[in-house]
Amino acid sequence: MGEAILHDLASKKGVREDWLIDSAGTGGHEAGSRIYAGAQRVLKKYGINYEHIARQITAQDFDKFDLILGFDTDNIRNLERIKPKNSKAEIKLVNFFNEKRKNKNIEDPWYPDTNEAFEAVYTDCLEACTTLLNQKK
Repeated sequence: MGEAILHDLASKKGVREDWLIDSAGTGGHEAGSRIYAGAQRVLKKYGINYEHIARQITAQDFDKFDLILGFDTDNIRNLERIKPKNSKAEIKLVNFFNEKRKNKNIEDPWYPDTNEAFEAVYTDCLEACTTLLNQKK
């Protein structure tokens, strides 16, 4: 969901071409899957039509991207484990950029699988992506 929101915000701001935006999981269990229906439903509610096929993060991603974000501390731990020693990519929580919920985990909406859970993720991602886009000019 974060990828779709950042892509949408950057496009609306006219800076989409300045950003390399992608998402990947730290585990491969969802690789090859489309955006989960709950996430797609919330994105569409806010006028974001986005397609994505899930993939697993690779060591090469740490050379390709300057900043890699994780939803929670488990993601961050896994990213630090995967990150090559010579990589200069920064790893941060998504909510590092969310002033309202600074450095809080984003709970996985899959487990409650409720609209409220997906709305909460949308809100966190929107806040964080808006700040990130405004800070990294």
